Amino acid sequence: MRIHVRLRQKDRQTGEEKLVADASAVLNGSRLMYKENDSAVHVIDFGEDEIILRRKADFESCTVLRKDGIGESLVKSEYGTIRMETLLDQNEKNNTFWLVGYQVISEGETVLDQILIWDFSEENPLTDTERNN
Repeated sequence: MRIHVRLRQKDRQTGEEKLVADASAVLNGSRLMYKENDSAVHVIDFGEDEIILRRKADFESCTVLRKDGIGESLVKSEYGTIRMETLLDQNEKNNTFWLVGYQVISEGETVLDQILIWDFSEENPLTDTERNN
């Protein structure tokens, strides 16, 4: 089903919140797919036991968040692959939004502590040009 998605990112260390994506998307059961600024492709699989966040752009990342233990985050670039641990501490899924709160840990240190919220609404039939006028 085609929907409209807004992805908000909250940094739990600084309190900063920003809008990361505001796009048309496809929601198929527990899978959400959309493009960020018409370049980076995102695929989110929100399963019963784990949540997988994939992003493909200049570099690729795959973050696995396990509901009952340590997950992992892989970032692949032209310089190689970086592997870090993840720890999921919040997750919620309903018909109007998905939410995950997690940390990325490298060598025992938290390098990222954030909440991601995907808000869903009906697909807006207006084009970008019509929306901006």
